[in-house]
Amino acid sequence: MSDSHSRTRKPDLTGFNPELVDWQISSFSNGAGGICVEAGAHDGGMIVRDSTRPNEPVLAFSKAEWLRSSTVLRTANSASDLPPNVRGPDSHGGRAGPRM
Repeated sequence: MSDSHSRTRKPDLTGFNPELVDWQISSFSNGAGGICVEAGAHDGGMIVRDSTRPNEPVLAFSKAEWLRSSTVLRTANSASDLPPNVRGPDSHGGRAGPRM
């Protein structure tokens, strides 16, 4: 498999077991029921879940998608700095959540 293909391939979630992932909790998670996001490496990509619902479906990102998303989020000073497709519902006309 070429390096460019491995960077753009999403993780395969067939038979996915969340207990086998080394989850890293977001530094923005406050432990008080607020923002609760965890991410972990899986099958050559990254997966993200709501830590308050660990057995619910996860979001899967290729290496390239993860790098782009994390760079945009890390460099934004506020929601107004984010592209319209990743702002929360209060900042872009009431659409529900980010589209990835």
